[in-house]
Amino acid sequence: PASAEYPPVGYAWFVVGALSIVNMMSYVERQILTLLFAPIKRDFQLTDTQVSLLAGAAFVIFFVVFGLLFGRLADRGNRKRIIMLGALFWGLATAACGAAQNFIQLFIARISVGIGEASLGPSALSTISDYFPRHKLARAISFYTGAQYVGAGLALVVGGLAIHLVAQLPPIPLPGVGVLRPWQMTFVLVGLGGLLVLIPMSFVKEPERRGVAKSTGPAGADRGEMRA
Repeated sequence: PASAEYPPVGYAWFVVGALSIVNMMSYVERQILTLLFAPIKRDFQLTDTQVSLLAGAAFVIFFVVFGLLFGRLADRGNRKRIIMLGALFWGLATAACGAAQNFIQLFIARISVGIGEASLGPSALSTISDYFPRHKLARAISFYTGAQYVGAGLALVVGGLAIHLVAQLPPIPLPGVGVLRPWQMTFVLVGLGGLLVLIPMSFVKEPERRGVAKSTGPAGADRGEMRA
């Protein structure tokens, strides 16, 4: 019910901060590919068309299509779990880009990144809308959406640091894959490192749904209670 008391303001902003960190990291993992096109193109002998497919279609088409599906799930399910499972999936998918041995494998891994990241937007915006009254909602959403542009810029910094760090490491063999190239190790480092965003998200509670009429039928138990 819209008249129910909202959570404490400090905790509500903590939730916005946690979601913004996830949003920022999603853009880092989305954009890291742009720093690595040159060695990928060289090692896999890709054409310009294949590079454009990796940069665009492999991610965007599935991000849009699965965004509709996750939007429906966010209307009905536990949004915190959707976000955390999505972040786990796209982090592992980013790491899987580093295990790719050819264009097809890398293309599938990029599709997986797009599918995983499609889970964030609908659930995050829905969650924020249930933590703030209407007159404070625009500021909270602006903070959250602004994080994606920080993440887009941070991708260059994080990517550069990851590439520099990888250059200092000895060759790392991966069972079934062999010795990873530096650009492959960069994907693995960024993908697995991005899983750290799950730590602040673990302290977020599923908020009470507001503006939704309660069902009076036999299955009409209130779904709006705070759930860990």
